[in-house]
Amino acid sequence: MGTQYYYVDDNNQQQGPFSFDQLCSIGLKSDTLIWKEGLSNWTPANEVEEVKKLINRTKPKPPQPVYAPQPVYSPPPKRNDIGKKFIWVAVVAAIAVILVIVLKNNIIGGGGSGSSIIKLKVESAGSVGLSLTGTGNVSIDWGDGSPKRTHVLTGVNKDEYFKHEYYDAKVRTITINGEWITKFRSDNQPIFTSLEVIRSPSLAEISIGASDTYFSGYKSNLTNLNVREAPALMGLYCSGKLTILDVSRNTSLTYLHCSSNQLTSLDVSRNTALTYLHCAENQLTSLDVSRNTALTHLNCSSNQLTSLNVSTNTALRHLDCSSNQFDVAALNALFHTLHSERNYNNLYIWLIPDARNSNFEIAKQKGWIVNDSPLGPW
Repeated sequence: MGTQYYYVDDNNQQQGPFSFDQLCSIGLKSDTLIWKEGLSNWTPANEVEEVKKLINRTKPKPPQPVYAPQPVYSPPPKRNDIGKKFIWVAVVAAIAVILVIVLKNNIIGGGGSGSSIIKLKVESAGSVGLSLTGTGNVSIDWGDGSPKRTHVLTGVNKDEYFKHEYYDAKVRTITINGEWITKFRSDNQPIFTSLEVIRSPSLAEISIGASDTYFSGYKSNLTNLNVREAPALMGLYCSGKLTILDVSRNTSLTYLHCSSNQLTSLDVSRNTALTYLHCAENQLTSLDVSRNTALTHLNCSSNQLTSLNVSTNTALRHLDCSSNQFDVAALNALFHTLHSERNYNNLYIWLIPDARNSNFEIAKQKGWIVNDSPLGPW
């Protein structure tokens, strides 16, 4: 099968997959976002080499026939009609003034006219840093009365870094307005407590929290994360103190790393494009991955799982379910659900008391390398 292409339509919805021949008949614009295997992010059509020649290929419409204007005869207005017209003009003018005031005070859409609006909350003093990727103008209101910073993002593959200092502990809201933001990243920033995407048709990646809490020593204070208005989101990394994570509307998600939180449940039933799921170090008592048939990597270690079924996950190559509460029967049942599609798959079941009493041979005969101890596989 040849290269498969996806694109974002005028309603900010992902379409695809399409073959190249099918793509030729769509009538792409130069700023239409394209993604295919090998691209790290959604990319404008005029930056994808083989797609350039498809732009502006649509046939021009024939000119409309020109007709001589016909005279229109109307009776002279009555005195009452003149009064009604004056009232309507006054009403329209008043509405226009109100709209100008509303826009000026950033009431519509949470502020600004950009297509992406992201709000973050901080509650303590200290330095805060974040990086943005995308194209077009972007402004940042740090929420402490300092002047808004306006910059130009110069490319979907170029990160721009922004830093600010808070000298006292107060609750503040940072508002980011951007024309076309594709990536937000702020690792090792314990100062953030909340991130909310008000709207963003272009945001493909979010990374917030400590990149590695064990080695870096940072512990994020993130308690709220709302990404429901980011329909193009493909990668999400979030660690902190989250008790709820809703990704039901992020159907393009392929990478989800939500470890080191306080989640008691996680619904990924609508995230059928997921290939990587890392939900370790939470408080999960169950996990349903039956609809995530594209998964190649699953790490659900250090939870409270008592069973796991991966019978539909035939692409799985790496499975880590260490430090859970499986008994011998549950482990053997898990081994039976493992696929036998390819060899040299890795299964990790460290720190499970009954692991040594389970039947490893069930998994090994299916081509899995069973690791039940940090000292090595069996």
